Amino acid sequence: MGEVVSAPYREGVARALATIAREGPLAAPGMTVVEAAQGAIVVRAAVDGNHIIHAARHEGTEDPACRAVLDVLCQAIEGCPLQEAADHGAIQAMHALHVQAKARPVPGIALPRNAGPAFALAETLLRELHRRYLGERDLPVVPNEHTLPPAEEWRRLGHEARLARVKEAVVAFSTGRNLGPDDIRVVRMERDLTGEEVRVDVGFADHVVPADKPMLTRAVERWLKERLEDKLQVYMEPLKDKNAIRRL
Repeated sequence: MGEVVSAPYREGVARALATIAREGPLAAPGMTVVEAAQGAIVVRAAVDGNHIIHAARHEGTEDPACRAVLDVLCQAIEGCPLQEAADHGAIQAMHALHVQAKARPVPGIALPRNAGPAFALAETLLRELHRRYLGERDLPVVPNEHTLPPAEEWRRLGHEARLARVKEAVVAFSTGRNLGPDDIRVVRMERDLTGEEVRVDVGFADHVVPADKPMLTRAVERWLKERLEDKLQVYMEPLKDKNAIRRL
């Protein structure tokens, strides 16, 4: 698979190659079919009147890794608004193919352009798909207000199971940072404004340097996103005023 995808995605790509399901022509009566191409490589999407993708197909690539990426891409964007697919479809394919037990995909923020040419191609095709769709209908570009829900695996879990996984992951994070198992504690999990249980409040032991707490909070969030669920949000527990008179 060479360097078409970076190393942490190759195991996922190998698995995806065994279950190719979105390759070939696209028949969608009653839908608008829009396509984008880069050379012989084509991605097509069947879009309804509300700009939602009902089906997507790809064809024309001979590279195995690229073929797997595009197949997962087509699966990831089905059910999404076309604009959301253009903005985040390639990233969703990256998340689907990244083996969680592996190291970070790349230093810093993992994006299609630094995860390998196959992902960069996927993003280019989706953006062209969206551009052509708007151009053919003389539609304006509008802000993307679509919010993806957490993964189905996360949504199927109950509160106690989610909480247990988060606590276990936070202890693993602390161990890797040479912190004590109680230096960072999970205080609670709550639902966000969309009703999904993805907010995690954490507290710190008294001896943790206050200036380090914001950095640790962000690092914990990245750790949980990579290992459990990309929609998780981590916040520091608000400090209570210890002055009894001011709390009256």
